[in-house]
Amino acid sequence: MFTMNFIVAVLAVMLVALATQLRSNAGSVGAGLVTLMSLGSTLTTVIVAYTGLETSLGAIARLKSFGEETESENGSIQYAVVPQGWPMAGEIKIQGVDASYTGTELVLKDLSLSIKAREKVAICGRTGRYVILSDYT
Repeated sequence: MFTMNFIVAVLAVMLVALATQLRSNAGSVGAGLVTLMSLGSTLTTVIVAYTGLETSLGAIARLKSFGEETESENGSIQYAVVPQGWPMAGEIKIQGVDASYTGTELVLKDLSLSIKAREKVAICGRTGRYVILSDYT
């Protein structure tokens, strides 16, 4: 944003220099400066919206690849031998979890989550990064 404001400031100085050298109408110069100031804020808004769109599209692409490429662990090949009394179904329960990045405010407050057996679940952040929580039987 600093660069955008700097470019607008340089254009404003050039406009004022031209207006004083050419002895232009003061009303037209004032209207041009106001338009130039709104151009700076409009360009900043466009750039912020574009970066938000790009972030969202990246998140959608990651979610799409997660859904299509993540293999289920319900395959026919079994690598572990489990005891006979092992439960045939499971569940993940998370209750009252608070989480934050290092040195920042809480990003998750009092999170409670219950994931049933055979559910495929991922937690996605703002940028689309995800953590696979469950894909188990």
